Amino acid sequence: LERPAEAAPAFRKATQGKLPPESAPYAWFNLGWCAQEGKRYPEAVAAYKKVLDVTNTGPAAQTQFRIGECELLAGNYENAVEQLLRTIGRYNDARWVAAAQFKLGEAYEHLKQPDKARAEYEKVVRNYAQSEWAEQAKQRLEKLAPRAG
Repeated sequence: LERPAEAAPAFRKATQGKLPPESAPYAWFNLGWCAQEGKRYPEAVAAYKKVLDVTNTGPAAQTQFRIGECELLAGNYENAVEQLLRTIGRYNDARWVAAAQFKLGEAYEHLKQPDKARAEYEKVVRNYAQSEWAEQAKQRLEKLAPRAG
């Protein structure tokens, strides 16, 4: 979506009508994305949760990740940890699990838990070396203080 603010009313209208079961998750997801892009994180989380109310396939892994990401962006770090752990535990979609693992490291950094952050970044580097997140994880590892030995 190139212009989420302009698209949001159409998705909002679509979610208020009777949607075919196969369309509902995507309408709610897009409404959540529009809210997230507008930095309206509670609204985004509410829309994303509607996706998970109707499906656990298709956009579900990305949706669960986006919930965690919104909580992180809103500064709700404990909630972010919980939601990102759900992404990692429930889905086997490497793209979104790698993203969740990286963002989990960020959440732990905000919570002043560098050992846990380091462990998550190390998992990204080890398990998702070819992902877009691996290089970022390496950079974060360099910035974290070395492990006390």
